Amino acid sequence: MFLLKSLGTALWGSSGDAALLQLEGGSLHRITRRVSATRTDEATQMLFANAALTIRRTDVQYNCQLVSTRIFEEGEDEGDSLGSGADDDDDEFAFLIDEAILFIMPSEASFHWTDPIASTPACSVSYEYIIDTDVTRPAMINTFESMVYACMFERRNRRSHEQVSDKEMEAYVRFIQASAEASIESAAKKNAAAGASNPNTASKKKTAALLAAEGDGISVPGGLVTSVSTPDGKAKSVSSGKAPFREPTTPTAKSSVFAGEQKGKSRLGSAKNEEDVLKTPRQFPEPMSMGTTPLPINAPVSVPETSETLVQVPGDLFVYDSRFSQFSMIRENIVVQCVRTSRFEYLLVLTDATGPFMSQPLTSDMNGQFNAHDCCFVWLWRQEGQDDVYPWCVKFRGGASDESAFRNAYGACMYEALNRSEFQKLKEEDRGFLVNAYQEDVEMQDAEESEDDNEDQKSDYSDSEEEDNGRQGDTDMGNAPGDKNAKITSLTVGHKDRSYFVRGSAIGVLGHPDQDSLEYSTVINNVQSLTDKKSFTPSRVLLHDQDQSMLLMRPNENHIVYKMDLNVGKVVEEWKIDVVTPVTEIIPEAKNSSMTPSRTLVGINNNSIFRIDPRLADKLVRSESKSYVSNVGKFQCATTTGSGKLAVGSSKGDIRLYDKLSMRAKTHLPGLGDPILGIDTTESGKWVIATCKNYLLLVGTEANDAAKGAAFSGFNKSLGAQKPVPKRLQLRPEHVAWMGGSVAFTPAKFNTSLGGDGFEETSIVTSTGPFVITWNFKKAKIGKLNDYTIKQYRSDVVADNFKFGEDRNIIVALPENVHMISKSTLQTPAKMLKSRSSIVNSPY
Repeated sequence: MFLLKSLGTALWGSSGDAALLQLEGGSLHRITRRVSATRTDEATQMLFANAALTIRRTDVQYNCQLVSTRIFEEGEDEGDSLGSGADDDDDEFAFLIDEAILFIMPSEASFHWTDPIASTPACSVSYEYIIDTDVTRPAMINTFESMVYACMFERRNRRSHEQVSDKEMEAYVRFIQASAEASIESAAKKNAAAGASNPNTASKKKTAALLAAEGDGISVPGGLVTSVSTPDGKAKSVSSGKAPFREPTTPTAKSSVFAGEQKGKSRLGSAKNEEDVLKTPRQFPEPMSMGTTPLPINAPVSVPETSETLVQVPGDLFVYDSRFSQFSMIRENIVVQCVRTSRFEYLLVLTDATGPFMSQPLTSDMNGQFNAHDCCFVWLWRQEGQDDVYPWCVKFRGGASDESAFRNAYGACMYEALNRSEFQKLKEEDRGFLVNAYQEDVEMQDAEESEDDNEDQKSDYSDSEEEDNGRQGDTDMGNAPGDKNAKITSLTVGHKDRSYFVRGSAIGVLGHPDQDSLEYSTVINNVQSLTDKKSFTPSRVLLHDQDQSMLLMRPNENHIVYKMDLNVGKVVEEWKIDVVTPVTEIIPEAKNSSMTPSRTLVGINNNSIFRIDPRLADKLVRSESKSYVSNVGKFQCATTTGSGKLAVGSSKGDIRLYDKLSMRAKTHLPGLGDPILGIDTTESGKWVIATCKNYLLLVGTEANDAAKGAAFSGFNKSLGAQKPVPKRLQLRPEHVAWMGGSVAFTPAKFNTSLGGDGFEETSIVTSTGPFVITWNFKKAKIGKLNDYTIKQYRSDVVADNFKFGEDRNIIVALPENVHMISKSTLQTPAKMLKSRSSIVNSPY
């Protein structure tokens, strides 16, 4: 069967060849099977009437793809999809050659495989390539099949198939074929509307293949010493020196992100207490592993004897498996605990019958997220001293009550760990505000959402039409002008036809020749003060006076604001603020007031807010200022609404809403403990977006006045116990792992689209590392928190913001240049994970 080695480079080609082998005569079909409680519907759709099937190398060693490409007939337009069932005008479908695709040859003239990413328990998606035997000879078909299995072997074992004997390869193929057939048969029985499946079918077939291979004296590729049940019911030891084969599982539906669960008498049922959980025998081999990758959490961990367990809840442990794009169960019957080791120091501890096997300190970098719908907790775990990051999930056996109990304790522990203060000293209303912030909202369906979805679809369609008509999706203008020895450090988007960036002591000017393009217009070199004539790199930049002026601040100098006249490109005034009142941040007196001839602005420092008027001698309006003596945390950032209301973020994560600068805040929103790095509001002030390192906090500022029967704003009146539950916009842990394992958001901004009734915000933009990210603001408001799109660059993003007056184009500043991109070029994480580069370059 395996003559591949003897054919050598005649078949495998040179290292520079991408295509290894191709069949050019055949048709591609997609088979969709939908399962409901009462029936199973199957539909077959021809995608390409004439298609090629290719085994193609990727840029990652030992990884190949199975690619089906549409072949166009003579005279057929490649842009014409007539007669094709392909979605989105796709002329190519690519699949990573992995055991998860369940590749089989059901007949002498066809190949069948599953799409593990698109499939769910309710809807399985598979493909069939029917070969034209008049074009392709049987020998070529058999060679193609053998090569697919050789690619699977190389991906699993990270070595060439040429390094093993033909007998070992044949044993491997028999095993994979038996596993695939058993999985398909088992899935078909499970999906039958009537009739129960035999739970032992798959395991018997798989075990038979294993034992047959072992009986031949063959070392089956795979793993650890473990016990499997033989067809006669007896246990037999199977050993091969690596990880055991696992029957690939079909990814689950969006509503249930877990694999390994059983219907009927579920092993995920509620346990009465911890002892019941720990008495249940473990059903997974030790040490734990994911595919062929051992998970480094098997050594016993020590928990200090003096520690105090604050909450413990039974559950089942899952880990995200990028091969299947799902969470797979890896250990059941565990107990998850929050443990206090000392004052304000806490650990997350996982325990089973043998004792604690995993622990980590409670920090924001865990990206912890609760899902009330699935009754689970998801977080990131990083191996100490390593770059490897794993998304973990505990599904609580006790359902909603256990999820609520653990969330409340986790929120309290996290608050104390971050704030170094006691949670119980907070007001009751603030405690609820904080712990509820960790919950992922259940997505709500209503008329507003349907309307938004329709508008989004129209917008996407419009963008696609424009791109097809020649519009560029990403404008790259090459290296930016300015100080070539310095990097770009900031971006300021103007309200007219100009935007600006800082590069060293130079300010670059960007022009907008039309709605969808950007160009380097000019550069203002050698920015310097009037008094000492020293050049400096501006640390704060604010457009002023109808965008005719620019206000600047110099690093480590917090008593002077410099005014540059943009028409002459020079600093023309120096505003020396009161010597006893430092200025750390300057903002416009009202959102978008730089479009007007307004003269004043707002300043803040660590514990004060005040108005600055350059017409006064000491520039400080003392009647409009407020200072705090108590420890309120450092005021770090601020923003204003369209009517001039003020929102301030602190180093403790607090948000304060002000009606007037001379009075105390009307509303105080307690912080989770992470510093607020940036803050923005909608024009109306109804929503605030605060940026923390690992997440964005979206907070509504309105509540209903029961007495008056009308809504009121937290800027005008204290929200008290009516504080809206904040919405944490964060990347899903599995996406964070794929992106490199860490998040550091830049200050998020609302777009400022001009609608019929004035300003209308529809999107939120931020970035982390080399990724630009946008959230759908309309959907986030109604609880759909995972609706975000991503675009990756080769270098880290310095700053980004929407072009003023729209949400279609985003201006992105990189260290060396500036881009303008269409929002339509950003992709959903699911689509990025399935792309050719990302599906192979897994973080695991």
